[in-house]
Amino acid sequence: MQLMVRAPAEPVVLKTVTLNIDKEDLVAGVQGDRNKAQLSLSGTDNSDQSIDLSQALVTYYTNRPDLISIDSDGVVTANYLASPDTTAEIWAVVKYWNCVVMSDRIEVNISFVNDVLLVDQGEDWLYFDQGDIKNSQWMEPDFNDSTWKTGSAPLGYPNTFESSDFGRISTVVGYGSSSSKYTTTYFRKKFSIDNLSGFTKTGTIKFGVDDGVVLYLNGQEIARYNMPSGTISYSTKASNALQNSETVTVTLDNLPLVKGENVIAAEVHQQSSSSSDLFWDMTFHAGKEVKPEIIHSAMLTADNNVVLKKSVNITPTVKAFVSIYNIL
Repeated sequence: MQLMVRAPAEPVVLKTVTLNIDKEDLVAGVQGDRNKAQLSLSGTDNSDQSIDLSQALVTYYTNRPDLISIDSDGVVTANYLASPDTTAEIWAVVKYWNCVVMSDRIEVNISFVNDVLLVDQGEDWLYFDQGDIKNSQWMEPDFNDSTWKTGSAPLGYPNTFESSDFGRISTVVGYGSSSSKYTTTYFRKKFSIDNLSGFTKTGTIKFGVDDGVVLYLNGQEIARYNMPSGTISYSTKASNALQNSETVTVTLDNLPLVKGENVIAAEVHQQSSSSSDLFWDMTFHAGKEVKPEIIHSAMLTADNNVVLKKSVNITPTVKAFVSIYNIL
């Protein structure tokens, strides 16, 4: 009988680690996911074969913990903080079996954006409540709306109808006969931007609606809610009947803002000609890039393995904490 002894398999040696990020430009001070990015890692062994690093111990580092934060899942978040230098480096240290390897360094760029209020809830709107408008250009900036009625939002019916976010109906609009109410009611509002410099063409609209709506900015559709796809006409019904007004927040990109007068328009559709209520009001914020001004700064020092934190005042009234880490 022969006893066969197998030589132990050679351990896998981690040779290189590559750090990747799904976006290199982050925006601080905005809603949505534009202030976040996701890191990922890939590795190779000494034979240049790929290694699965899902079980490796990974630690992420940055030279700018004041500017970005990184959680254990590799999610990078941009912090709104005054700084003359808005670039941060990120790298990772990976422990795989008995190997410890540092990744390459990557950079992320941070821009700072404030939300500028362009339309607030409860403001005056022009509205057409006489049924089919019979004019496909009603949402265009140069459309003649001089004969339209004016009323403060929220607009709709009945006067007892209210939203937890926007309040009770302020202006009751016409709806035709009680047995055959108008399918669509039209709304327009003008606002001005004196200087487009710094506007990022991004923004957020929060609206209260019953039942469905299509929104336009300067004649271009920018959003629709509870409405079918395709061409919309006066007779197009909302997709579903709502029992109460719904509050919806939409994050928008590539907004067609212009210098001077802008027009936002909405057509609110009912799901049924016997609908008992209608509701419309909204707020509109647009993003504008800013350069935070440091009002007061402090010199921070750190001894080995010590983290110091000190508050810094940032225009206009924001407070943040700056941390200095001795990483390597």
